[in-house]
Amino acid sequence: MVYSKFTGFRATHYPERAMTGLWHNQGVQTGWDATPCNVKYKRHWKPNALPRSYHSKILNKTFFSLSVTQRCARYIDHCGGFDNYIIHTPVSKMNSLFGATVKEAMLKKLEMDPTIEVPEEVYRHRPDKHSRAAKLEEKLAKREPLRNEARQSLEAMMKAEEEERLLLKRNTVTSV
Repeated sequence: MVYSKFTGFRATHYPERAMTGLWHNQGVQTGWDATPCNVKYKRHWKPNALPRSYHSKILNKTFFSLSVTQRCARYIDHCGGFDNYIIHTPVSKMNSLFGATVKEAMLKKLEMDPTIEVPEEVYRHRPDKHSRAAKLEEKLAKREPLRNEARQSLEAMMKAEEEERLLLKRNTVTSV
């Protein structure tokens, strides 16, 4: 049974495998964990890295048995392919010497050969952010007249109550 009680600072280090593969800023974390009886022990959390093959259309090259984490593989799929991931992801986020050299080679190739099409930033699994924002703004725009109408009716009710209260106050002062 795995206990998820966090009991201390986790330090992350990046092994050689992370530098020669694509780990998307993940590394081996070391820290302390605890049993149910609160006995602390040192532990290592390793990312799930598997060998994968990817083909680059820009470089016209296939990279075999590349150490890639599951998180990075999902992000490559999310970006729309290996070339999109390498070109549009900052080197600091890749945190990989391999990723930096491949990115540099791709950019040089694109600079030298203008006939190669640059892949656009594509997100396959989620809709465009702007269309979501537009839908939200549209919903809010539909609600705004209703809010204004409710606000006006509430102000009218408050004004009528205030006039009624002043009228009652005048009547009680004149009757005394």
